[in-house]
Amino acid sequence: MKKFYLIIVSALIGSSFLNAQDCTELFFSEYVEGTDNSKAIEIYNPTDKIVDLSNYYVARYSNGASNYDGGGITQLQGFLTAKDVFILVNGQTEDLAGSTKCSPELQAKADMLDHAYPAPMYMNGNDAIALLKDPTGDGVQSEFIAIDLFGTIGGGMNPDDEGWTNFTDGYAFKNVKDLNGDIIGKDSIYITNYIAPAGWFWLPWTANHTLIRKVGIQKGALIAPGTAFNLTAEWDTLSGVVNDWSNLGVHDCKCSWAVGVSSTQEISKLTIFPNPAAEGVFTLSTYKPFLSYEIRNSLGQIVSSHSSGQNNLNSRITIEENVKGLFFIKVKFSDSESITEKLIIQ
Repeated sequence: MKKFYLIIVSALIGSSFLNAQDCTELFFSEYVEGTDNSKAIEIYNPTDKIVDLSNYYVARYSNGASNYDGGGITQLQGFLTAKDVFILVNGQTEDLAGSTKCSPELQAKADMLDHAYPAPMYMNGNDAIALLKDPTGDGVQSEFIAIDLFGTIGGGMNPDDEGWTNFTDGYAFKNVKDLNGDIIGKDSIYITNYIAPAGWFWLPWTANHTLIRKVGIQKGALIAPGTAFNLTAEWDTLSGVVNDWSNLGVHDCKCSWAVGVSSTQEISKLTIFPNPAAEGVFTLSTYKPFLSYEIRNSLGQIVSSHSSGQNNLNSRITIEENVKGLFFIKVKFSDSESITEKLIIQ
């Protein structure tokens, strides 16, 4: 990672909306809708804990549809440290028929590249994007909980609409020109529900723009299906510039202005000594007996695991594989509690 109300809508996305408290759950922090397939979404961890991203998914509701069948869903990978961001980028690396590759410069900023089409990062401005959480970790999509939403699910968007704009219930104007390019008059159109109809290319904020979540936003936006999406309430735009991803990798949020205590409390529950660990040898100690542990790299791949079926307070661990770098060790207890902590192997 770079610079590491309740509304039941099962008919729409097969899950519930979670009414999270401020600074307690992941949310979208930046939206990049560039030219061609240069698309990205940034996710911020406002908590004081390391988060296992394998329980989180990004889904695309194509043209604001009521489901993500046509837009795709992607399971995230790896771990996200406190007050850090995770960047998901379109994964197309070569030009295909009718489909231009994503910018290599943008892909270089990614923590993860999205899978092949259809995938969430093939958004084009009029697609709703949701951040979903698997509360049990069993992968049953009907149990997923929506924790953030960009756009409106089932909100009346047409396939040829350009996206969401920054005003509603008012008229938009544009010049009408003749074949010589001379202005001969003006045309107007009435905007409703913040939706920019086709042909008014200068209107949509969600197409050919980079949007950044406002500093005061401390949790995801959960918009009732069919409700108008007022993006200016929570998002700022980098106006006038397309393909601007210079801000990716860091997010300024009020959640990071105060130092929390939960991470200190959690560290006292799990001790790794020494850390950094030389040659992959260390002692794991916990505040109550644990049943198992697993060690994953930053991509979420398991490099070592053990389940004894017994309760242990201390365990001498040796990682046989010749690995070095940053890892995450997750310890599970008999009461289903789990703790994740960083481990450095030298």
